[in-house]
Amino acid sequence: MNMTTTTQTLSQIPLYPLRFEPIYQYRIWGGRRLAKLLTAPLPGDGPIGEAWLLSDRDDHPSKVACGPLKGFTIQQLREQYPKQLLGKLATRFRRFPVLLKFLDAHDKLSVQVHPSDQQTKYLPEGETGKTEAWVVLEAGGSLSATGLYDDDCTA
Repeated sequence: MNMTTTTQTLSQIPLYPLRFEPIYQYRIWGGRRLAKLLTAPLPGDGPIGEAWLLSDRDDHPSKVACGPLKGFTIQQLREQYPKQLLGKLATRFRRFPVLLKFLDAHDKLSVQVHPSDQQTKYLPEGETGKTEAWVVLEAGGSLSATGLYDDDCTA
């Protein structure tokens, strides 16, 4: 099936476990280890710091990698299957509320500062704030994270 499939036809395709094409991001602190984790080859030979596995950003939308929905974006699926993808909160979100990515930090990462939803003057129009959670899959040598935390935060 191709991208010219009508909405009516799209609605007739039952959802199945979806895998998305990774969206690779060049980062000066990146490396080449993501090639060992993912099936899609890394582009070029420069440092790739991030592989976005699920993104509903306007500038980098995830596309289904296989099956009858191959090539469709997460936005198209969210519009067609809102309750199946987001449940009871489907009307609350303008886009899929999670950006899922793997990082390969070959060197120290740059400082990361992300505004909250309440800091609208720092957000591009139409964007929302960002919260983060990290899961470290591998740490060669030493690992350290430095940041500011709320007084209530527990590790």
